[in-house]
Amino acid sequence: LANQPRLATESIAGQRPYQEDNVLAKSLDDGRTLVAVADGMGGHAAGDVASALAMETLVDAIEAGQSLSSAFTLANSAVHTKSREPGKQGMGTTLVAALVDGGVANVGDSRCYLMTGDGIQQLSEDHSFVAEAMKRGQSEEEALTSKFKDALTRSIGIDEEVQVDTFGPFPVEDGTALFLCSDGL
Repeated sequence: LANQPRLATESIAGQRPYQEDNVLAKSLDDGRTLVAVADGMGGHAAGDVASALAMETLVDAIEAGQSLSSAFTLANSAVHTKSREPGKQGMGTTLVAALVDGGVANVGDSRCYLMTGDGIQQLSEDHSFVAEAMKRGQSEEEALTSKFKDALTRSIGIDEEVQVDTFGPFPVEDGTALFLCSDGL
């Protein structure tokens, strides 16, 4: 990029008395910019701990030269290991991240959009029961009536291994923006 990207973050607390989300927009020492959102899984043990640990591990791994996919794998391992501690069993988080002028990676239902003068394009894919049901041909209305409508099919920390989706690179030029958000938006 000829110009430094403008960065902004916003995190609005939901109905819980504590915040389970973590957001990051950081210029790295090597000149790249990392933007990420981790949404601790509501109703699960220590969702706030899971999102914070996933974000910290992601940043450390990227700064150490790891790819986005490898950084997500390391974040999954860190959260999964921590979930063995008392009171943290079952903790997990979604995670979506973008290296500006680089790639995008995601696990869960937090999203990344590319906004240009031509419109808005969702870059990430949701890993949720509803999204999977719709891929199989079920209507959104039908999927939303299921008792599993809020279930994730992939997340950081729940399983020992996780499949990470990666996309891009997507160059961000004048008049374009990357927008990352949790499902709460």
